[in-house]
Amino acid sequence: SSQEFRERITKADFYKKAVPDSLKYYLPQFEAGRVFFKDGGWSNGLFNIDTYKQKLLFIDTDGSMKAIADGNDVVKVLIGRYVFYKYNGQYVSVVDQYQDVIVLVSKSLEFKDREKTGAFGLESETTAIQNYGTLYSGGQYYDLDQFHNMNFILKTYPYLFYGEKFYPMTKANLVRFLPSKRKLINAHIRAKHTDFKKIEDVEKLFEALDQSDM
Repeated sequence: SSQEFRERITKADFYKKAVPDSLKYYLPQFEAGRVFFKDGGWSNGLFNIDTYKQKLLFIDTDGSMKAIADGNDVVKVLIGRYVFYKYNGQYVSVVDQYQDVIVLVSKSLEFKDREKTGAFGLESETTAIQNYGTLYSGGQYYDLDQFHNMNFILKTYPYLFYGEKFYPMTKANLVRFLPSKRKLINAHIRAKHTDFKKIEDVEKLFEALDQSDM
């Protein structure tokens, strides 16, 4: 319908004008890396991750930005100092490790209703913008009111990787994989009120695990 068409155009404009590049992409810039495919093949190039469409992007020989055609064929991606795996339709990056337990995190740009998240909501570990009617980006001011109820949020999802399998980031899983650290894990959670949905809290817990061996 014409209304649906207008909504699609508005959403595309919102994404283009109101969402800063620092949130559209996992890395601040394209970096040299290598992508590994399920058939055993690999390819070098300049890569980045699209946080909204969860696509692996690369710079083509003509300098244009393109996406890997079938992301389901991707097994692992090395970009600069980052290591990414494909899980549950998302690219997840290795951020920490203790013994054989690996912590990974995905970054997902999601659109929300303004009524649910305030006039303008944004969540990430590096940026927090709320209740702004305008956004300064790329040398221009954008009036967010023109996008009506559109809003966006950058969400992070921590995961565990153990024994060649992915698991939800939970206290039960962590204690199951690190039984000798049960007391330390429980004490840290009580003292720091650890929220396993927040990657910052998880990283602090793993820092405590590392320090316990010193």
